[in-house]
Amino acid sequence: MDFLFLAANKADQQVVSREVILQGMKKYAIINFKGGVGKTSVAVNLAAALAQLGRKVLLIDTDMQCNATDTFNAEYDYTLYDVFYGQKKLNEVIVNVRENIDLVPSDPKMQYAANYLVTMHARERILAKALRSLPEDRYDYVLIDNNPAFTIITQNSVFAADELIIPVEMQHYSIEGIVKMMDELYEFYEAFERQMKIAMVIPMKLDRRFSTTEHYLDSLKRFFGDRLSPPIRTDTSVAKAQGFRQTILEYDPKCKASEDFFYLAQILDQEAVENDP
Repeated sequence: MDFLFLAANKADQQVVSREVILQGMKKYAIINFKGGVGKTSVAVNLAAALAQLGRKVLLIDTDMQCNATDTFNAEYDYTLYDVFYGQKKLNEVIVNVRENIDLVPSDPKMQYAANYLVTMHARERILAKALRSLPEDRYDYVLIDNNPAFTIITQNSVFAADELIIPVEMQHYSIEGIVKMMDELYEFYEAFERQMKIAMVIPMKLDRRFSTTEHYLDSLKRFFGDRLSPPIRTDTSVAKAQGFRQTILEYDPKCKASEDFFYLAQILDQEAVENDP
């Protein structure tokens, strides 16, 4: 699917009928090894947008900073930490946080889980195994939020995912870091004889008032081709929503960022339907 073509014809796009039932869970790891590029913003707001489309979403927070968990002001007794330590099954730590959105919470103890996992056999497959314990029709989408490093936790996310979603901030070091990140990811996939699949690369905080913006977009287009999605425009409402522990669609459903995230959800869902067996 050519995302740039879709963006150019945005006004003509139609929401995929929710009568179309997806076969099995579509799993995406939201990943970038640089901090502050908008991974959690993509995770929580894409989850909210997909939920508004009528899809059932499981959001997994793997980051010890727990920002996705905090956004939904989740109440919980157990977290992903307990799953990694084998103390709880995945189903036992899932909490409902919004209509059509369930959450696997994180907590600061996740920093210790990485040290524990490196001692285990098949340590990269633990999250994938946990997800296989859920009924395939329980969720339409699984979105996995990650910390900004290629730790064993992040490797679990990548291994469990069908495809990657890569947010990229429109800054020099962010663009430069993507090339290095892709090299590491290629090596990881090669080690397990798997093919890397990228669902979308999302330009974040896009502001066309800066002369460098078009240059960065061109660079990403040359590198990722039609995997480059329409952008999320810069919008102060995103930070304000975080302060109120709300998704952007809850805080200001008519702002630029809400429109952009909802449109990305439509694109992701359309592609999932088209590629469904």
